[in-house]
Amino acid sequence: MSPQDPIINAVVLFEGEAPTRAAVETAILPLFKFERFRSRKVKIHDEWYWELLPSFDAKMHVIEESFQGVDMDDLFRQLEVWSKKPLHVPAEAPPFEFALLRNESRRGPSAVICRVNHAIGDGVSLANLIPYVFKGVDGQSLPTKEKFSRRETGFMPTLRNPFTLLASFFKVLGTPSTAFDTDVGLTIPDKKQITFTGRRSIVRIPTVKLSFIKSVKNAAGVTVNDVVFAALAGAVHRLRVAMQDPVMTDPLSGSKVRTRALMPVALPRKVGDTVRGLRNKWSFASVNMPIGVKGSLERLHAAHATTTALKNSPIVMVQNMVETLVGARLPWSVAKQTAYDTFVRHTFVFSNLPGPDVPITFAGKEVSGLYMVFANLLPQVGALSLNGRIFTCLVLDEEVTPGARDLGKHFIDELMDLADRTGLNVKKEDILG
Repeated sequence: MSPQDPIINAVVLFEGEAPTRAAVETAILPLFKFERFRSRKVKIHDEWYWELLPSFDAKMHVIEESFQGVDMDDLFRQLEVWSKKPLHVPAEAPPFEFALLRNESRRGPSAVICRVNHAIGDGVSLANLIPYVFKGVDGQSLPTKEKFSRRETGFMPTLRNPFTLLASFFKVLGTPSTAFDTDVGLTIPDKKQITFTGRRSIVRIPTVKLSFIKSVKNAAGVTVNDVVFAALAGAVHRLRVAMQDPVMTDPLSGSKVRTRALMPVALPRKVGDTVRGLRNKWSFASVNMPIGVKGSLERLHAAHATTTALKNSPIVMVQNMVETLVGARLPWSVAKQTAYDTFVRHTFVFSNLPGPDVPITFAGKEVSGLYMVFANLLPQVGALSLNGRIFTCLVLDEEVTPGARDLGKHFIDELMDLADRTGLNVKKEDILG
């Protein structure tokens, strides 16, 4: 897959047999009420536009493949292959498909991968589709989740301070030329030479109970997102310590380690229009990731301080305005170089989305898990919550990050330490989902 094909893969898991192809074709019909799911991309004078098609065919957007597997490792090997494939639909069709991975062993898990070109919408707008294609276990429709959208007045008070706006403006302009992050083994050391090689592995983090994460959240006075973000930073810290990385083992290294993540932040949007409701209205926020901070609770507090400052700042809205008003008018070569310079100065891309907090079904089958897989220039983290559990995975290059498969163990160790530091008396089985 090339970087020009940004495909979001939403992996829907089933413990046993997958739904039938006919059931999947029926389940996705509600998507076609959205214009972008019945439009194709057309290029006119070097500009891309959406062209609404007069008709649609759900059968064109469902493909089926069989495999033999007995466990999640076997299934995820298939998912790794699929995450690198281009879309199979013809160029004149809307750019999305549902890949039905049928496990013929009948002993292991199966999956349906919803594969959507990022041009159709961002994570928040795509999350709004959940009530349209998923149902409750009783066959009833899921309620629309208000938490998938932001209120229109969000962030607005900070826009009234001209000094804050000006500071944010210059910070946005300076991001592509800031210092590079410290090498912590997640990208090649020479960050000026980072390229998308196509070598990407999916590293699953053990599923954890949302109730436990909320217990830590309440005990520490932070947010769920803070806990997951800090635990990931702690997992990387622990991995590098285990590998005897002098950057982490030096007692004075904490103040020297500079690591940041690009965090997609959705901007206020009105989502009541179900015809035109999909969109890409978001920008990346450059946030400090406390990989170098010593101590699990200290990492959590550092993460909370970062996200709190972000919520009280207009920088994401300023970033979006710069991209819309300035970036869109730059020559393509300049815009592309600016985006590249921004990415390679960071360590991670981190996305966390809330899902339904009840059991759900897809195409008549109960869903056992939900993962977000996106191959990016940098290591990409995708976290999704479903029915009281958080499903997290990383997409990265294992040749660059030896030991990456140990990140899941270190993630749980970090959570166990956080539980201890916040006075929670739990066992590992209280954490694992």
